[in-house]
Amino acid sequence: GITLRVWETMLSEAICFIDLEFDKNKSILENEFFYVNSKQEFIEKVTRIKSDELLRKQLLEYQHKRIDVIFNKEKYLEELEKILNEN
Repeated sequence: GITLRVWETMLSEAICFIDLEFDKNKSILENEFFYVNSKQEFIEKVTRIKSDELLRKQLLEYQHKRIDVIFNKEKYLEELEKILNEN
């Protein structure tokens, strides 16, 4: 599953880069730019973002919108209610 750190990063104002080994099917963000295979690729993408404010804003907007697609709020609330009712 997706770790809390991934969710936190996706909700933040930081670009969420994911090691391709962690999500080989690219199911979290479904956009090639967010995935990296090496330190060099990561450096190149960060350099590109730092020099292109429009790209940075577009990537943030995309990753924030992906939260609504992959996060099932109803299921989360059901699970939370179940946990709270156990005690």
